[in-house]
Amino acid sequence: MAAALILVCVALELDLPGVERRVPVAEEVQSLEFQLYGQDSVYGDSQDPEMIDRFLTLHQMLVEERPTDSNWDEHALYGSVHLDYTLKSGAHLRRNYSFTISPSEIEAHAALAEQLTELARDPEVWQAYMKERFEPGRLVTVEMYLDREGRTLTFESDTAREILAALKKDIEAGHAGAYIFDSEGWDANTYSTNLSFYYRTQEDTGNGDYYKGSYSEEVQISKDYTYLLAALEKAGVDIDGLTTYQKYYDEDYDMPVYYQNPISPGETGEYRGPDELAPEIASGDAAIIGGADGPTAVYVG
Repeated sequence: MAAALILVCVALELDLPGVERRVPVAEEVQSLEFQLYGQDSVYGDSQDPEMIDRFLTLHQMLVEERPTDSNWDEHALYGSVHLDYTLKSGAHLRRNYSFTISPSEIEAHAALAEQLTELARDPEVWQAYMKERFEPGRLVTVEMYLDREGRTLTFESDTAREILAALKKDIEAGHAGAYIFDSEGWDANTYSTNLSFYYRTQEDTGNGDYYKGSYSEEVQISKDYTYLLAALEKAGVDIDGLTTYQKYYDEDYDMPVYYQNPISPGETGEYRGPDELAPEIASGDAAIIGGADGPTAVYVG
């Protein structure tokens, strides 16, 4: 029994039955749900034979090359591909692939990287993403998150619809998705802000509660979105004041930090600044709690 179980495990690990390597033929496929995920993501569904065929080509390349997670590198090509085929027989075939391809391995996977990039920035792929998720008739408001302090700009009515129309023009022009699988290009060209498009899922009650019964879709803004940036500038946004991720990482930002001094369990004392707490921090009587960006709080025991 033990020997038989070992043989079964080995067979599955090596995919001897060919289950993992199976790629359906185009004639078998009724429709496809897909997701490409890297620095950003694009997902959707399609019944278009040409688009399905392109994803089948990508699927075949992933099966043949079997890229796996290599050592992490900030310039690596990393991401995942999720495919869910609905076959004409009514069955589903689902596959998930995750990978981190280091710069030293990119050349060996050049064709795969090219196919990933082409699909990630294809206007038809993005239109499949937008067709049900960005409905102008249900659009209520657009919010633009400006910085870590949580400051936002809100656009409503005609302005919100103009911003959405500009986004669609950028997608039709092929301006979206260029850096999903390009971490260096993403940092250099993508702004550290995003737009949230809020939509109704039910009729407005008239009470001004726009966010009740709603859903939202977020969009990262890159320098390539020329129509969108023009629409935002027209709406009053200081485009020159936007910060790319690269600049965001490189510069030293002064963040609001709160320092709390508990007097006893359950009792909160006065708030003190970093200079006042420096002796406790140096002596080890205070603990700094936070992430790479700096402390979010200093607790004194």
